[in-house]
Amino acid sequence: MTAALGQSPETRQPRPLLPPSRRLPDPADPPPARADPLVLVLVESQYSQLGLDLVALLEAAHFPFRVEISSGRGELPALTAGGRGRFSLVIYENLLKYGAAATRSRQLLHRYCAAFRVGIIGFYRSTENSPRLLKLRGLPLVLRTNQALRDCRVAPGSPLLHLTKPGTDPGPLPGDDWTSFSSDHASYRAVLHAKEGGGGGGLRATVLQDLGLYDGVRRVLFGHGLGYWLHRLILLDAISFLTSRRLALGLQRHLLVDIDDIFVGKEGTRMKAEDVKALLDTQTQLRSHISNFTFNLGFSGKFYHTGTVEEDEGDDLLLQSVSEFWWFPHMWSHMQPHLFHNQSSLLEQMVLNKEFALAHGVPVDMGYAVAPHHSGVYPVHLQLYEAWRRVWSIQVTSTEEYPHLKPARYRKGFSHNGIMMLCQMAVMKDQEQAGRYCGLLGQAEEQTRALELLAAQAWPTLSFPWAGGAEENGGSHFGGVRGGGGDMRLASGEWAVRLLPLLTRRRLRPGPSQLHATVTDVRAVIDRLG
Repeated sequence: MTAALGQSPETRQPRPLLPPSRRLPDPADPPPARADPLVLVLVESQYSQLGLDLVALLEAAHFPFRVEISSGRGELPALTAGGRGRFSLVIYENLLKYGAAATRSRQLLHRYCAAFRVGIIGFYRSTENSPRLLKLRGLPLVLRTNQALRDCRVAPGSPLLHLTKPGTDPGPLPGDDWTSFSSDHASYRAVLHAKEGGGGGGLRATVLQDLGLYDGVRRVLFGHGLGYWLHRLILLDAISFLTSRRLALGLQRHLLVDIDDIFVGKEGTRMKAEDVKALLDTQTQLRSHISNFTFNLGFSGKFYHTGTVEEDEGDDLLLQSVSEFWWFPHMWSHMQPHLFHNQSSLLEQMVLNKEFALAHGVPVDMGYAVAPHHSGVYPVHLQLYEAWRRVWSIQVTSTEEYPHLKPARYRKGFSHNGIMMLCQMAVMKDQEQAGRYCGLLGQAEEQTRALELLAAQAWPTLSFPWAGGAEENGGSHFGGVRGGGGDMRLASGEWAVRLLPLLTRRRLRPGPSQLHATVTDVRAVIDRLG
């Protein structure tokens, strides 16, 4: 049985909004009117997960956007101002809202898209109540819901591709709530294909491109959210394609992999000769894909030859292969710069490390350094910057702490005292720690998301922080959030730490006394969690 997606009583048989001769732009036509490079994102609510994912991706790509809560009848903000389009792209978090829009709202949107060459991106997520088959009102399109799929394949001939390369991602796709699209009209082309989970049937289109041949409006439709990594790449490509590359990421990347503390570590945990050989082999393999790829090794000379016999042999092999790597100075004794009592002691430590480098043929002219634990980079420790310039002629450093550790997409670089700071994106020490870090990160994000939802329920009519008379009932709401944190088995006090950024997005107003008793240093917590 087929249900109509967004069908309204006022709708008759769909017909193209533009005459056939005007469905695609003619090269001889004057160029269409320009629209501002701004993305209109229509979300279900302020806290919907897909909406948050869309905002995070746009922020990370530095694409300007405006978020609006989509209404039931499809009302839109003003699309033009002074004869100029306000938006270059429209994204619907829920394709149902696009399908259910009132006829007049939909016609206005389509005419705007045709006049300003604006595209539409839509997402549909199946639910347990979704009919098996859906039809999208006004378009010759059928949606098949709640499917388990596998072996996703990028269509090699798709004109949409920019960052994404053709190929296959083998294995099952996450979840069994995928939606696929099908149509017999020439306007529609699959961007991503996948097989049914059971292995039967043909390929299913999970991302579909509408070339605009049917009604003059170009679209890209997704049959799932952004939890699947390929969808994130395809979304960036769709934004690039539909905005005629006005909002696009370049193809060039500069990759620097720092390996700090190359000589530091307890006996039994340091690199041996076979580890150094594996590092060289990995570097050679990466160079086949990334031109001139070179590992950047940070050294603290005091810890050279302080391991077992096998580990000391690994140290020797590293220095025998010194020309195969890039090198940058850590501190001689791996001491954090802000712990030194005076600048002369800091200078002495740097000079010792430089003498070690010169004695073992390690390059000293890279102009790059990293402080242990990124100490002194931000907040700025003036003595560190001055010592770097005097001993090493440092021009560039890096940290992941500016302006905050989290979220990573907000990190920035800056320049101080002639030294530029790069925003470092990830820090891992070994495979075991990497696995533990990713597991803890996933758990923390899940707990934080649960607290966000819990807070939204506890203060349904309020915007954070508390405002006006809301403080009268703050204690009861606070007790509910506290109980929820206990139900999630968070460590004592951790629920308040995770909730605090939600309550201090603008400014912290006096609230329940328990909050201030639990979190005594508001500024420190905000700096820690970003």
